[in-house]
Amino acid sequence: MAKHDLRNNEQLLAEREIPVTFWVGFTVRCASVLLMPAALLDVCRVLTNSFVVTNKRVFGKVGLFGTSEYDIALDKVNSVKSHQGIIGKIFNYGHIEVTDSSSDSYFILCASPTKLKKQIFEIQDKFKEEQIVKMAKAVAS
Repeated sequence: MAKHDLRNNEQLLAEREIPVTFWVGFTVRCASVLLMPAALLDVCRVLTNSFVVTNKRVFGKVGLFGTSEYDIALDKVNSVKSHQGIIGKIFNYGHIEVTDSSSDSYFILCASPTKLKKQIFEIQDKFKEEQIVKMAKAVAS
C-alpha cells in the first residue's frame, strides 16, 4: 500500500486498486500509434488519482498538474454507488461514486467496485458503532 497522509490514530482500511484490465487495454491501445496519446492520457489520469478509506474518513487526490483533494468524514458519506458496464462485469472493474452530505460526488476507477463499496459500508457501520459507544461512555461518566 502506498504512503498516505494519515492523521493521529488513523488506520488505512481500504484503497482502490487499479484493475489489471486497465493495463491490458493500455498495452493494446499503445500498439496503435493513433491511440497512444489517449492511452498515455488515461495512464496519467489513473496514476495521479488516489482513493483511501480509513477508520475516520474517505479521502483522495485528483490531478497531475493542478491537484484537487477531497476529504470526507465517514459520518458525512451519504451514498456509495458502483457502476459496471458489461465489459466491466466480465473483467471485474468499474467505478464507484461517493457522495457526501453536500451532494458533491467523486468517481473512482477501481478493480472490484462492488467489493470496495461493501468495504466502505462495513467501515462506516463500525465507525457509527464506535461513536455510539463513545457517547454512551460520556453519558455514563
